[in-house]
Amino acid sequence: VRPRYLDILEELRNVAHPQKNFYNLRDITKNAPVPLIPFFGVYLTDLTFICDGNQNTLVIDDVELVNFAKLKLIADTILDLQRFQKHKYDYNADPQIRSYICLLYTSDAADEEDS
Repeated sequence: VRPRYLDILEELRNVAHPQKNFYNLRDITKNAPVPLIPFFGVYLTDLTFICDGNQNTLVIDDVELVNFAKLKLIADTILDLQRFQKHKYDYNADPQIRSYICLLYTSDAADEEDS
């Protein structure tokens, strides 16, 4: 393997490293120009931790209140993800890739019918 490709691989490993809750990936995604397809797993993980790690209600002075801080965290995460949907993704369809994907889809469907 050429050294150039090894350097690219190492750079990608650094970007996708899970250290500090995917800090490098989050930073690049936040500062990159759109259109951009983000790594959806980071957002799903955030939403899971927000939902599982925070109570739906808080009890203050014997009064049960809605935890609006939790709802704000959920809304902020979804709004951040939605910013990628606001931009048009201009690309030219590649007939070879399209036919390959269609072939995969039809072979998967045939495998399911055989099961």
